Amino acid sequence: MQHAANEAFSRVLIDKALEFSGWNLLDSHQVRFELNTQNGRADYLLGGQRGPLCVLEAKREDVDPYDAKEQAKGYAENVKAPFIILSNGREHWFWNYTRKDQDAYTLHEGSETTEPTPPQPSRIIPTWEGVDTLVSREITIVGPDGEKVDVMTFRGGYERDIREFVANTPELKAAVEAEDDDAVETIVNEQFYHRPTMYYSPDKLILSYGVPASTPAFVYNAVGRKPLPTRDAIVTDAVDSIAARFNLRYNEQKWLDATAQLIAEDSSSLHKFIEGDMTIFNASQFNRLGGVAALSRFDARENVFEALRQSSLVRQSLLATSLGA
Repeated sequence: MQHAANEAFSRVLIDKALEFSGWNLLDSHQVRFELNTQNGRADYLLGGQRGPLCVLEAKREDVDPYDAKEQAKGYAENVKAPFIILSNGREHWFWNYTRKDQDAYTLHEGSETTEPTPPQPSRIIPTWEGVDTLVSREITIVGPDGEKVDVMTFRGGYERDIREFVANTPELKAAVEAEDDDAVETIVNEQFYHRPTMYYSPDKLILSYGVPASTPAFVYNAVGRKPLPTRDAIVTDAVDSIAARFNLRYNEQKWLDATAQLIAEDSSSLHKFIEGDMTIFNASQFNRLGGVAALSRFDARENVFEALRQSSLVRQSLLATSLGA
């Protein structure tokens, strides 16, 4: 399948553009992913020292990002961010929507912008000028006072603080008791993760626990309601959901399961899968399923693999590989 039609691949390019422009994807004060707003879910929220700065809306590479103007404006107005970036990974549009006399304009690295022509940016994405909070290659977390914290200490602090937060937040306590995943994620994202006195974020939890789990899963584990799922359990849930959606036969589900297991375990295969590189199916585990010749008889493979690319398993696994890089 061509990776041009894949939003997940566009996000890889966008992440690289953000990093090139000085944004630290590991610091939730700078970059937040999949932020729930009253108008929907914003793909990225870029933050400045004074609060929300820019909503970035991601689209597939074969989609004109300009068409998402009004969608992104609703998110930006809700979080009070003054700027918007619309991107498909290759083409970027910048919009100061608070200026009624100015429409969105394209940003090109190393070339002139289209009319109207504002001051030329030095890079594709506005440059971060705040204070970095880093996670090192040795898998330590930088705490709120700049101290290095080992992962076990970080996990202990998180579990203590989230338990206290749940106990003192009635709406979150009710959501946890009802196991309302959407409500739990929204409340924790908006009220717990990114408060100035805290340094917790989904990115760092994935790194410290070594599991590409969701925010509700980390919360349920901390309060003793449910154990944190293993990587294998997360893979199985994703496979079962997609198999039911497409009514897969036994052999087809085995192909999906083998693919999901591979990309969850191997970051190189994960990136190849996102890009639509079929060479990953030369791996030995696929020989037991009949190899590439048998894959050609999997009629629904393109739709099934696209569903896997868009799954939370791939999104979380991709985030985990970028943290551990």
